[in-house]
Amino acid sequence: MHDDKIKIIKERFYNNFDIFYRELNTNRGIAYVIFDGIMCDSIFVSDFIIRPLIECEDIGDNIDRVIGEVLTAKTVRFANSIDEAIVKILSGDAILLLPGIDKIIACDAKGYNTRSIDIPLAETVLKGPREGFTEDIITNITQIRRRIKNPKMKFEPFQMGAKSNVLVVMSYIEGTTPQRMVDLIRKNLQEIKEDYVLSSNFIEERLKAKHTAFDTIGYTEKPDIAVSKLTEGKVVVLVDGTPIAITAPYFFAESFQTPDDYYMNKYVSNVARVLR
Repeated sequence: MHDDKIKIIKERFYNNFDIFYRELNTNRGIAYVIFDGIMCDSIFVSDFIIRPLIECEDIGDNIDRVIGEVLTAKTVRFANSIDEAIVKILSGDAILLLPGIDKIIACDAKGYNTRSIDIPLAETVLKGPREGFTEDIITNITQIRRRIKNPKMKFEPFQMGAKSNVLVVMSYIEGTTPQRMVDLIRKNLQEIKEDYVLSSNFIEERLKAKHTAFDTIGYTEKPDIAVSKLTEGKVVVLVDGTPIAITAPYFFAESFQTPDDYYMNKYVSNVARVLR
């Protein structure tokens, strides 16, 4: 029943050596596991997805039972279409096509290498945390979440770029950030129709105010500064593959701020800003 889906996926991934197809014999027929060998942790796929399927005596056709009793992967979701399944494969998910079950199952199996958290060279400080953002958006979200343990801290995802399918996340604190600002930035992000969105620069033009010589969009490489902006009622936008967060709105007075201002005596900081 999945032959057509397998055919389409193989056609889309023609000449891609990193895409693996595993056929498993089950009591109900052939099950297919499809994953990107570079983006996924192959050991995780083997131990928590393939092995449970092989060892299961009767997979059955109850998808809730398969998810709850057979699969031991940490996160199990569904892909509602072939296009969505392809994006999930390229994002580090393993796709399952099981006999007797029409839905496409996606298991999170990400295992690619990322740069470790390091000191941001452009925003060094004498006091305060030395941590900086990395190119991995999940790591960046984690650094923000560690500092604000509040359910009102929101992370809204957007899949940007018709051909690049890059994950972009808008972050804000519900009740602190003006709803009008949240709605405006959400609308601007939804209206971006570029084929390729590769970095935060592709989003800047859409978010910044037009017909002004002054910057209206800010940037930071430091999670603690991004969190400070959030607590001030601003919106932070993260782009997967970019170690820089966008902050909006950005005011002219912020041009005279430095990362150390957040950790110095307020009177000294204010005098230093005047001198600058």
